[in-house]
Amino acid sequence: MEKLQYRIMYQDLKQKILLGVFKTGDLLPSENELAALFKTTRVTVRQALDELVKEGYIFKEKGKGSFVQSERGFLGLLAFKDFKELGQKKMHGITTKLVKKPWIMPWPEDFFYPLTPTELKMNCVCIKRIRYVDEDPVMLEYYFIPNLKLDKLCVDDFIDGSLLKTLRIKHLIEITNVEQFMKGISANEIVAENLNIEVNQPIIKIFRRHTTNKKNFFFFSTLETYTEKYAISHLFTKDVSY
Repeated sequence: MEKLQYRIMYQDLKQKILLGVFKTGDLLPSENELAALFKTTRVTVRQALDELVKEGYIFKEKGKGSFVQSERGFLGLLAFKDFKELGQKKMHGITTKLVKKPWIMPWPEDFFYPLTPTELKMNCVCIKRIRYVDEDPVMLEYYFIPNLKLDKLCVDDFIDGSLLKTLRIKHLIEITNVEQFMKGISANEIVAENLNIEVNQPIIKIFRRHTTNKKNFFFFSTLETYTEKYAISHLFTKDVSY
């Protein structure tokens, strides 16, 4: 029961921080106040707070209490720069459009990453998106997420249009690491149509496995990008448009 109470408190405080109820620099209620609010012990309160410290949401000051941490950095994402403007460090605006609403499907045959027996037993939620730099389509993305009660993911439910933010706030799922590899391939008809290029045009395909804070829960993505006009770089950023 105490373990369950610790999880309830941790999730409640984390969600309030993500939603901005507790803002950067805010002092959280004291351990005694939290214990009274959640009808639990200070030991349980400390467990919940320690978990938030570990994840970077709060920090503690001896004799003062627990403060909401300044905005957390996120894992590096791919960004684009025009080759002509690399020296000026001028960035283009990047927008993302979903080709259609997320749908449930079996895992693709010959999936690029080995799946566990548990993952294979369930379908996946598939998301197909295109990224644009100004009006140029530059990247076709597919996400494959194990259907662990996430089947209600849909376009209208995305917070600020962000998959990553939606998973964090609505499902308390965060990316903790990304494994990726890439190779050069020729664009097939689907990729060519979506990126407005010729069939067999050389492109880069990136394969990713995303590790999350949820034990044994991973999701996967592929990114196919045409980079004749743009350079792609790997950035550490807080401005996530995942």
